[in-house]
Amino acid sequence: MLLSSTSYTPDEDFMTMVKALDITDADERCHPCQVIVTGKGPQKAFYDQVFRERNAVWRKTNIRQAWLEVDDYPKVVGSCDLGICLHTSSSGFDLPMKVVDMYAARLPCLAIGGYPSVTELVKESGDKSKPSANGANGMLFKDSEELASEII
Repeated sequence: MLLSSTSYTPDEDFMTMVKALDITDADERCHPCQVIVTGKGPQKAFYDQVFRERNAVWRKTNIRQAWLEVDDYPKVVGSCDLGICLHTSSSGFDLPMKVVDMYAARLPCLAIGGYPSVTELVKESGDKSKPSANGANGMLFKDSEELASEII
């Protein structure tokens, strides 16, 4: 089970994850996958339509949106297998607090890179085959293909 939290703003391009899930859904090595996207925001209706269209064609992947109450959010985060952070900072300086939530629940996180402050939270090992080596706590990806590879 995968989780991504969002405010559905232009700072988060969910098409990156959708395209990655297109790849993983077609890959024989991947198991069936439930994806939960939590949050509210201005682009929620757009992505609701995108998710429904993809659910109709994916064979083993299902993506759902959910608004979680404050008491339920940490329980759901803690019950997932992998977190995905698609936040990119328009200023380059804000930190994605959803990553902090994931780490607090001991949920491994894949986060999109490419802006300076993300490395303050997400520490990679340098050896992608050993993500927890040398104090590492997650992995960064740059595009859909790399995200799909990490999910696989």
